[in-house]
Amino acid sequence: MPSHQMFKVLDRRAGGVAYGALNRHLSPAEAHGPQPKAHEVTWTHATFSLPRNISPSTQRFPFHATFSLPRNAPPSTPRNLKPLARPATPSRTCESPPDQGYEIGACYHGTRAFVGNSTQQVARSHRKKAHVRCCETIFVGEAWLKHHNTTGHNGEKVSTWTKRQARYREKVECELGCGLALQRDRMKRHHKSEHYRCTECDRIFISTGKKEHEHSTKYVSYMLVPSLDREHAGAAAAASTQRTYEPRMPRESIETVQMRTKYVSMIQDLLGECRNSKNSQLGHTRWDDSLTLLNRIFPSDRDIPIARIGPISTMADDADVWYTTEDDIERIMAQNFILHKPTVVRSRQLGQRGQGLDHFLEALNDHFGDSKVDVQDPSTKKKAAVSSPVCDVIDRIREGADIPAGRLPINLLNLKYLGQVPPAPAFLNLRRFDVLPAISSRLEAEFTGRAIAGKRGHAVMVEAREVDLDRSLTFSLFAQRGAFTGFHVDSPDATWVCLEWGLKLWIFATDTNESEMVKFTDEGDNWVPDSVVAIVLEPGDTLIMPSAQLLPHAVFTLADSRMTGGMFMDAVRILESIEKLLWIYIRPSVSNEPIPLQLLRGWSHLCKLFL
Repeated sequence: MPSHQMFKVLDRRAGGVAYGALNRHLSPAEAHGPQPKAHEVTWTHATFSLPRNISPSTQRFPFHATFSLPRNAPPSTPRNLKPLARPATPSRTCESPPDQGYEIGACYHGTRAFVGNSTQQVARSHRKKAHVRCCETIFVGEAWLKHHNTTGHNGEKVSTWTKRQARYREKVECELGCGLALQRDRMKRHHKSEHYRCTECDRIFISTGKKEHEHSTKYVSYMLVPSLDREHAGAAAAASTQRTYEPRMPRESIETVQMRTKYVSMIQDLLGECRNSKNSQLGHTRWDDSLTLLNRIFPSDRDIPIARIGPISTMADDADVWYTTEDDIERIMAQNFILHKPTVVRSRQLGQRGQGLDHFLEALNDHFGDSKVDVQDPSTKKKAAVSSPVCDVIDRIREGADIPAGRLPINLLNLKYLGQVPPAPAFLNLRRFDVLPAISSRLEAEFTGRAIAGKRGHAVMVEAREVDLDRSLTFSLFAQRGAFTGFHVDSPDATWVCLEWGLKLWIFATDTNESEMVKFTDEGDNWVPDSVVAIVLEPGDTLIMPSAQLLPHAVFTLADSRMTGGMFMDAVRILESIEKLLWIYIRPSVSNEPIPLQLLRGWSHLCKLFL
């Protein structure tokens, strides 16, 4: 018998049979001695290496294994046999970058090996499992839970990534200022790309971004940014390895920069006209209060705080206002998404809804020629709206506002919608937003005794008052250039407003903590928050202020404007909306409009439908 024992073992990974030999040679006594009995069979340990021609995938790294087998020899002196040391980790580990997963890999801690493309998903799953070191062994996943439940040991969690691999995957920001963040090895190639600085907005782009920016803004003046020299690039790479936790202001979006470039000078010019207006002969009026508020909101020594604008598709939390399109918001809201930021919907038919000032005045005369309309006139001392004949209001609007000359702008906030179909966002047709119309219809049936699903032939009276929920569903607004409305919250809940023509500066309070809300309650529309942001609404824009949220806002009219809007409630957030409504009911000074009385009597219907 030869001095070593031959064996064969099935290699399931390679799909073949591998032959090897025991590493320990047998003594003559062991090789030719009597055969041991079954209960006297002892075990020894050995290692073997697979031949490199078994599988193409195994040619890079020979596979080592530890196994036990009985030897046909008499019982020998007992020896303290220990498992062989675990072989060194292959260069491709389970923590290696995913794009190299097609090669042979093994867990960095030696707990498992992976071969071939077919096991990439298994390898990724294994990498996500917790590795715990305990009792000089590393346990993974369920094996650790079993060991912990059996022994009660706590163990030590093993880091998933090695330092070298963590540095490989760490992202650094481009030092040339384009804002792109890439892995360190890819950033070196990125720095070789040409960077361009826009001379109009001072933003930096690579060639692709430059073309997109040029197409969207029509800016054609760009300067080539000098590339980094080796010394500076080395210093930047060294500095990027030091992680700092200082807060960094979010990078402004293209929309924010465009809005600032386009409208800041216009806003400052109008504020200058208001500050220099001559109305001393009128005494102290509402206009003086508005000027005081405007000076506190926009001090002359500070820039106009344009809001951070972000697309709703990214759900950017650092954005103050989301911008989206009609198709995108309809698709998102159909998935029961809940808005929690003011959102502007850009219309495909920009500016095509309204027909201009002359058309509006003609419609106003046709509908209410012999009636009166509520007007907020800043030349008076009263805060409440003044009822004026429609014909006088039309003549004053045609004359136009001239702030330097003392002809102050007026504001019409309580108009019916003058048209056939209001341009409400399409997603409001979802059932979850049908709260107010459903309550209005049920109240009509309750107080008339006619539960008929047909068109109304008469006004519905509740305690000698017409059901006013319908008046909250749609409304129309008009304001002249320079008109200002102080901070307030809308009642009863969420609001949408569509700017048909003109320009509006919408100002939001960004700090709504408890102390600020106490000041808001005490001061009402004379309150000025500590910090504000603003956006400019253009023709065709629809602003949506979400349901169940306290969003104090003020409005400054940059050009003669007409808006159409409406109120709605979201059944998904109905409980929060009720809390908001009660908060406004207790603090009537925070809103510039009363709560619809019939809404308070419709809670029983609301509970049946949505609670």
